[in-house]
Amino acid sequence: MNVFFRFTLDLPSESVNPKQGFHLGAINSLSGVGGHQLELLVLAQLTGNSSYSDRVARLRRFLQRNIQKQFYNAHAGYMDWVDVQAGTWFYTTTSGSGSGSGGSPGITGGKTLPTESLTVSFSSDGADYYRSLLSTFLQNPTSSDSATAESWILLEEALRSALRIGLFAASPNSSLIYSRSYSYSSDTYGDHMTADSCYLGGLLATSGRLLEDRLSANRSLGATDRKQELQLVHQLAVLAEGITETCSAVSRATNSGLPPSRWYFNAAQDGTNVGGSLETLFEKSYDLSGELAESYFVLHRLTGEEKYRTAAWELAQAIYRHCKIEGEVGVAAYAGLADVDLVPRTRNLGPGHQPAIFLSATLKYLYLIFSEGTVLPLDQWVFNTAGHPLPIRK
Repeated sequence: MNVFFRFTLDLPSESVNPKQGFHLGAINSLSGVGGHQLELLVLAQLTGNSSYSDRVARLRRFLQRNIQKQFYNAHAGYMDWVDVQAGTWFYTTTSGSGSGSGGSPGITGGKTLPTESLTVSFSSDGADYYRSLLSTFLQNPTSSDSATAESWILLEEALRSALRIGLFAASPNSSLIYSRSYSYSSDTYGDHMTADSCYLGGLLATSGRLLEDRLSANRSLGATDRKQELQLVHQLAVLAEGITETCSAVSRATNSGLPPSRWYFNAAQDGTNVGGSLETLFEKSYDLSGELAESYFVLHRLTGEEKYRTAAWELAQAIYRHCKIEGEVGVAAYAGLADVDLVPRTRNLGPGHQPAIFLSATLKYLYLIFSEGTVLPLDQWVFNTAGHPLPIRK
């Protein structure tokens, strides 16, 4: 793991060649930079080696002091892309090149980035950072350890910031609630949501419950402040349910019953992706990812509402019907779809591999939602960003 930090003391490179001793590109996503915090802290716990937890502390200090304040005085959310060498947010003026620190073309390591990438969002570019903050706190919620307490503070700040700058919106046509991006470069909002943002249902619901529990324990809070905090709790619950309902509705509207990787909310589309252009060629794909199953599982465990089991069963059936690959002795594996509207699979040239996340997260969450609450209960276990359970420390 240390080799990923070889080129900077605080921020890991996205990919490295340890044999030849160089890293492949100076640009990493917020997920790549901050999605490993839980694992580092657990390694510190198990080995007694504080160098792992020191990395988390340095990472957070770097984000808070060196990057977060670079453009704004107040907390305005973390940007999606980071130049790990220059220690700045990364953004482009032409596709695939440029840096907030005056970087040159080619530093992306072959990665094609959006034209305006000085953005904040809850998509896959930053998802694992926020999920890692939540799971780090949940894994040791009663600890006085500064890293654990700070995890909740950082996540709460990010959620309040997201509400303040308008990262959640409702479609004017159907009132579907969705998560969108915001570009500080152009002062514009994205008109789409991505399937990898469907984890938000679980994250927002869990965060709302945590905030509610902390409110109950805080007897010194004044009536006005308490009322405002309770409104936030309610807002998070509504958003959690609404975003998950949107992901379900979008899935049910496709011919396969599976969500496309991206869908739009604009004058022409309302939670759909009609495709038809080179730009949207890969936006109708489904990659067997587990974000939606994760939210179904978490919301069912937290609320007990049967509708989440029903939706999970629909998802499981759609995967079985359209993603299975037959072998000589039955089902050999599962693979994603290139186009969720192009069925049956014989007409669909999807990816020819089964991603690891399908077993570690998608199937695991689908299994757990139909299991008793005593199987990996959420008050005893926490799941990392890949769906692996870790015991909660008492």
